Amino acid sequence: MNDESFSRRTLLDSVIRISSLPAGMTFFSAWIRAAQQHRHGPGAGAPKDTSELANYKPQFFSPEDFEAVQSFTEILIPTDETPGAREAHCAHFIDFVLHAADGYSPDTQKQWRAAIAALREAGFHSADGSRRQALVAEMARPERDPSAHHPAFAPYRLIKRENTFAFYTSRAGSIDALDYRGNSINLEFPACTHPEHQRL
Repeated sequence: MNDESFSRRTLLDSVIRISSLPAGMTFFSAWIRAAQQHRHGPGAGAPKDTSELANYKPQFFSPEDFEAVQSFTEILIPTDETPGAREAHCAHFIDFVLHAADGYSPDTQKQWRAAIAALREAGFHSADGSRRQALVAEMARPERDPSAHHPAFAPYRLIKRENTFAFYTSRAGSIDALDYRGNSINLEFPACTHPEHQRL
């Protein structure tokens, strides 16, 4: 089993354990309701967060590290005509799960501390918005180019994986972005209309 599948299984196990605890139920309830308050179209600008998570105090990350993780998640899944990581409060989800994993998943916490240290070493914390965008693109290059290397590629993959899990677990990701309507039966299966997908 590779590290990626193990990490995914560990995260899912953590979420299931945490959601059964009173503190977990309180957080996840607030997290789901928070995503419902963000309704805006493209060009409308970022609305002020008035949800229960507006004054969230990070519990695993330091305030500076939390801000960096939040920025990173929003670069990976930006807000456009559909909600992004900001509306889904992905950084909040990651922070809460990591904090709640204290005591039974020390390897996961250690992995994240190393990832944050690598981001800091790469200059992400001190960079402005445009430089942060460029840094994420540089870290991601080995995904597209096997000959490329970046010292923060592993942290990039870790944050991307957990951010994706958080986003598509959230209401913003599953319902607002994917338009998930619950289990249903499709009466027809229209073919793809993209020209580039018509070739075998």
